[in-house]
Amino acid sequence: MVGKNRKILIVDDDINIRESLKIPLILRGYEILEASNGQDGLMIARKEKPLIILLDILLSKLDGFRVARFLKFDERYKDIYMIAITQLGRQETQDEAQRMGFNSFMTKPLDTEAVIEKIERMVAEHQN
Repeated sequence: MVGKNRKILIVDDDINIRESLKIPLILRGYEILEASNGQDGLMIARKEKPLIILLDILLSKLDGFRVARFLKFDERYKDIYMIAITQLGRQETQDEAQRMGFNSFMTKPLDTEAVIEKIERMVAEHQN
C-alpha cells in the first residue's frame, strides 16, 4: 500500500454500527466502503485493497475469521490492517482473532471514539 490510502472497509451485518462509524470517519477524510456479509466484504477488500478493515466476526456467507484468513495468508493483502469487532469478548475468541491475523480486537457495543483513536494510530504507524 503506497501513498495516501484512506480507504476503510466496514464489514458488519448491523447497519447501525456501520453508520455510527461511517459519519465520523468521513468527517476525518477517510473513504468508507461497506459490506453487510463476509462474502461481499472479501470481494470488496480484494478489489479496493483498503488500508484498514473493521470486520465483524459473526457474519453470514463467510464469517470474519475466514475472511481474515483469506486476506492475511495472501501476499497481496497481508498488509491490510484488520480490527475484529464482535460481541464475543471471550479470551478464546481474542486468541483465535490473533491466530487469523487480526491486528486488533474490539468488543461491542463499540466506543466510536476508541475505534477512531485506534484507526488514527494504525494510519500513523503505516505512514512511518
